[in-house]
Parts: sequence; structure tokens; C-alpha cells
Amino acid sequence: MRVGLFTDRKGIGKSELVLCTHLQNEGIEVVGINWQQDLKEPFESIDVGIIRSTWDYYLNFTQFKTWLKKRNQTSQTPFYNQIDLVLWNSDKSYLSDLEQKGVNIIPTIVQEEFDYSVASQEFSTSELVIKPTIGASGYGVERISGPIGRKTGRILVQPYIQEVLQGEVSLVFFNGHYSYSVVRIPQGTDFKANTHAKIPARVEEFKPHHSLIQKASNIFTVLPSNYVPLYARVDGIIIDKRFYLMELELIEPSLFFYVVPKGAQNFSEAILKLM
Repeated sequence: MRVGLFTDRKGIGKSELVLCTHLQNEGIEVVGINWQQDLKEPFESIDVGIIRSTWDYYLNFTQFKTWLKKRNQTSQTPFYNQIDLVLWNSDKSYLSDLEQKGVNIIPTIVQEEFDYSVASQEFSTSELVIKPTIGASGYGVERISGPIGRKTGRILVQPYIQEVLQGEVSLVFFNGHYSYSVVRIPQGTDFKANTHAKIPARVEEFKPHHSLIQKASNIFTVLPSNYVPLYARVDGIIIDKRFYLMELELIEPSLFFYVVPKGAQNFSEAILKLM
């Protein structure tokens, strides 16, 4: 059996090598495939395709969508996460979909063209966070406290919430089942819990209350077409003991195997159940 891990131009990253080792120990061949190269010359000799570290997708988004739709229409190979789910999750306006289905999210609006006055009135605060609806790894995320220059493209706007400085909780699930959690704590003057920042966020294993795990699990009951993702990272913050979703990561999230080593084994076991 052969598993294809779809990546960016850099190939399989160090963080994924331990996952590859677990799969290979079970007799599964693993091959890294650059998604952009696959668009030009589809790699068909795999039994399962896993979209895993396509970290440059938001910089080539039109091309990325073309690749996904082409694969969805022509490929006999099953893909995970499911392509329709990845397309839905690739635009952060999915948060509005989840809110309409009862998921507790950070207050959010999407503007076709950023308007500080409208947004600050909406949230009754001068402190806002803005980010492109298409983006990853903190790309284009800004904290602002007044009008700024024109922003092109659709913008997701949220009130700045100081609890982010206490840490952003990430709960990891495989095949819809809870596996483990970490907390990412911003360092220095950066408010973003980003491990790719100039001063990377500190990442620690986190033991959530069972009620928090249940809240996160409930999100999977309202996903499009009742899909259950192979892997998912549910990111949010806790305010007054309530969990607020910030992002649902279904495309290329770091799974922090270096913090929680059992994670790679758990992911490997989830993949084997697909075979």
C-alpha cells in the first residue's frame, strides 16, 4: 500500500518524518508529492492521498482550487481531508457558517472592503484584529486601533481579545476522535500564538476538561455533507470558562508532534484505518 503526502515545494517536513516512520513500520510506503507538480502531472500510483503540508496554498490560491477541483473530478484516489471539506475550510468565512449552526466563535464579520468605522461600531471597541479570509501562519494578521490604509480583498474582522495573551488552546482529533491538546502562548510583544513568528509562541501540552473536549467534538456534527475529517485541529481561547472557536484547521495545521510524541503514532493509526 502506498500513501501520498501532498506538500509544498519543500517536500515532507521534519515534523512529518516521524509519522512516515510509523507508517513505514506498518509496511506502508510513503511518498511526498508537491501539489503544484501534481497539478501538472497527476501522480496516480497511490492508494490514499493526504493533503498535509501544502503551506503555500494561500499564496497560489486560484491554482490550489484548480488542483483540488481537478482531483475531485478525475481522480479515483480517495483524498483526506476530503476535497470538498478542504475547499470549504480554505476561506475563513466558514466561521460564519459554523456560527449559524450554533458553534460558539469569536465575534466575527467579513467585509468585502475593510471599513474600520463600521467594524469598530459593530463590536463597540476601537481595538480590532483583521486578517485576509484566505491565509495561514499569521499571514496578513494585524491588530489595529484606528483607521488604516485601504485593504484589498475580503477581510475577516474580530475584536481584539486580551485573553489571547494567556494562550490559544489547540485540540487535535483524528477520525473525529480526540487525541491530545496543546496551548500556544504568545511571547514578547506579539499577540499572535504563532510558532513561525520572530519570537515563536511557546507550546506546551495541555490537559483540557472533558466538557471542553465535548464542545470541540460537537463541531464535527455540523460540517458540510457530514464529513468526518481524518485530522483536525480545533483552535480557540477560554474566556470565563467558555470556549470560543478561533479557527478550525483542516488543511495543513502543525500537529506539534515534537511536543506530544504520541500524536504521530495516533495519526498513523488513524491513517491505517483508511486502508
